[in-house]
Amino acid sequence: MSKKGTKKIPEWKKEEVKDIIRLVNKYPILGVVDMENLPSLQLQRIKQKLGSMIELKMSRRRLIKRALEGIKDKPNMDKVIESMRGMPAILFTKENPFKIYKTLAKNKSQAPAKPGQTAPNDIIIPAGPTQFTPGPIISELAQQGIKTKVENGKLAVISDVTLVKEGGKITPAQADLLTRFGIEPMEVGMNIVIIYENGIIYDKSILAVDEEAYIQNIRTASADSIALSMEIGYITPDNVITMIQKAHRDTKALAESTDILTDEKVGQMVGQADVEMKAIKAVANIVEEIVGEEKKKEHPKEEAKEEPKKEVKEEPKEEKKEEFKEDFPTEKGPTTEEVLKEVEQEEEKAKKEAEDKKAAEDAAKKIMKGGKA
Repeated sequence: MSKKGTKKIPEWKKEEVKDIIRLVNKYPILGVVDMENLPSLQLQRIKQKLGSMIELKMSRRRLIKRALEGIKDKPNMDKVIESMRGMPAILFTKENPFKIYKTLAKNKSQAPAKPGQTAPNDIIIPAGPTQFTPGPIISELAQQGIKTKVENGKLAVISDVTLVKEGGKITPAQADLLTRFGIEPMEVGMNIVIIYENGIIYDKSILAVDEEAYIQNIRTASADSIALSMEIGYITPDNVITMIQKAHRDTKALAESTDILTDEKVGQMVGQADVEMKAIKAVANIVEEIVGEEKKKEHPKEEAKEEPKKEVKEEPKEEKKEEFKEDFPTEKGPTTEEVLKEVEQEEEKAKKEAEDKKAAEDAAKKIMKGGKA
């Protein structure tokens, strides 16, 4: 017989607790989900889309708490219990927590807030212009801590204002104000509160990762680490090529700034000298042309002036020829005939000198033999 006053626990509740414990031991990952305001039709669509990726256990909050309290070999179960809110359910999976969160987030839709609902996130009234004209609404906004000013005949919110904090209850006035601003803060879908994996608890702030920003942060960290390793001279497989290139540039710069000669520097110096020589030559040619033009301007040719005819005594032709040469000197070179004649004269002169030399030698030989020259 049972003791007096002892309440017998229904069998189905015992089985429910055992089933939750079985699922916790079966799956390495579990998540606490808030099912409040989730239509059953949308729930079925989400479960069909996820298929075998997840197993969802919906039960009473007290039974879920009793089951989790009975698990002693997994740390931080007390924090999992504390995270339950709204209409809790437990999601079990073997998939990556971030992948599960991203998949469920894609299957959410926005909806207007209703009085009494719990804010899934911080609900913020953003700064900027509104469609409201100045009037009684100014006092309504002021009651909610929203400061405004008039711009172009309309009200403008001066700065961002958190109207309802995450987990707070939405009042009728706040719900009405959000509707007038056109803000739909409610998420219709499976709202994950936390995900538990091997004693680690991931809340929404960690799970809601901006992948592009995350990848950019990794790239920035990689670039900064490479820059640091090069600055301190720490060689790694990722920076060794860059460091060799940097060392080559530094040694080249050092050689160019000093008198150190290298094969590469000698080639560059020769090439530079050649370029400078050609440049100087080009400048010299230009200067020569300019000087020539200036000389022409300073000493223009005098036009021949007609002089009155004078009686000139006839002189011998040879004398006139010499006078003509003096008055009109010429820079014209010798003719071909003159050159040939000069060559013949030189040959005759050389021949005569050779004959005279031979004759002198013969005379010397005779004298040495006792004869007469």
